[in-house]
Amino acid sequence: MEYSKYNRYEFALESTCLSDDMLSKFWRRKNSRIKGNIRLETGNQKAIINCQVENLKHYEKSQYLYKLILLGKKNGKAIFANCGTIDMNPQGKGHINYNFNPSTIGPNQSGLHEFSSVIIASISTINPDETMYPVLFAGLPMLDSTAIQPEVVDVASFFNVEKPTVKAARHDEPPKNYNSYYNEFLKISCDNMHKVIDLYEKVYPFGDALTDIRWYRVTNIMSLPFINTSYSFAVSDYFKTNKSVDSNTFISCQDLSSRHRHFIFGIKDNDDRKSLPTYYFGIPGLYKKEDQPDGGKSGFTYWQRVATSEGERTGYGYWLIGINGLDGKIMEINSN
Repeated sequence: MEYSKYNRYEFALESTCLSDDMLSKFWRRKNSRIKGNIRLETGNQKAIINCQVENLKHYEKSQYLYKLILLGKKNGKAIFANCGTIDMNPQGKGHINYNFNPSTIGPNQSGLHEFSSVIIASISTINPDETMYPVLFAGLPMLDSTAIQPEVVDVASFFNVEKPTVKAARHDEPPKNYNSYYNEFLKISCDNMHKVIDLYEKVYPFGDALTDIRWYRVTNIMSLPFINTSYSFAVSDYFKTNKSVDSNTFISCQDLSSRHRHFIFGIKDNDDRKSLPTYYFGIPGLYKKEDQPDGGKSGFTYWQRVATSEGERTGYGYWLIGINGLDGKIMEINSN
């Protein structure tokens, strides 16, 4: 892949697979979450990563250091690139600027497009046998929307982090219902995006429609908290050959957002200001079946046309879905 054209990406870092008990040893303030953001720029066969973090505990004697690491898979094997040590201050803030050649990174001399994730990991300088703990994580944006998305590495397995033990179900107990797990995941994902909402560009895509919702443009496609059905159905015929989608295969949210290099995230505050807000996601596309995410089966059944700067309606728009901020359940949107 060529990196001659200038591109710039900004996205937020989020908490990883670690429990709060494991992460708490790296918190500077116990009542505040660790957070961070990344700015990635490429062009003229060069690249730079600028990373900022907040609320990471500063160890005066450097018992722990924080490393910026790229992760991915190549030929079925995990690959990584150590981008250096975060420069921390006593206030819990840190930064790093990493300049590199995007065509040859890490010990495997891999291209930037082969990496799927960026991690902030802690490493002990006292005990070399202690596990490295991933404290912040973000999926890298697809640098080429026509390329095959890189394989995602299991962060917990890569860092040898112990996962919760799965207990065998007893036959004399009624089976538990785990369907709420996906809704909980949606709620947590929305809450995390809400916490770092100032990192995203505020937009007004619909003119005088849906004005009670605050909309933000998000370019980190991998932060979409929805199942990527392209993996379930391989790659859709529409994406591969530009033919019509057959009756069994639909285009995914990730496919459409990658094609247009963004999606939008909305927040609607309740009237009493005390209840949790309602969240919204908007996937760019035209009002036609071939552009409807998952054929509408995942809840994207409402389409809203975009307004131009003059207030006129265009043929371009967004497929919208609502998420209940209380329980993460998908909400149907109507025209009222």
